[in-house]
Amino acid sequence: MDRFEPWLETMYFYCSAELYDLDRLKTYLSKNEDKRRFVQKELDAVLVERPFSALDWEARMNIEHESDDDLYGFLSALNNFLFRGGPYPDWD
Repeated sequence: MDRFEPWLETMYFYCSAELYDLDRLKTYLSKNEDKRRFVQKELDAVLVERPFSALDWEARMNIEHESDDDLYGFLSALNNFLFRGGPYPDWD
C-alpha cells in the first residue's frame, strides 16, 4: 500500500468524507495534464492490484463501503467518471 501513498494523498483532497467533491477533481485533472496522467495510471493499477481493503479506505477517507468489492466497484465507477465520460459515482 505504501506504493500508492502519493495517490491516496491526492484522493483524500477530493474523495474523503470531509472534502468529497468529484466534480472539482474532474475539473482539476482536466486542467493539469501531469496530475491527470498520474491519477489515471495509479487508479488503473489500484483497480488491478486491489492493494487495500474497504476498512483501509474507511480509515483513510472516513467513507464506509460494505465490502472490498463495493469499494472497488466505486473506484471503477470513479475511473469511468473521471476518464471515460461515465456518470457521477454514488457512494452510500
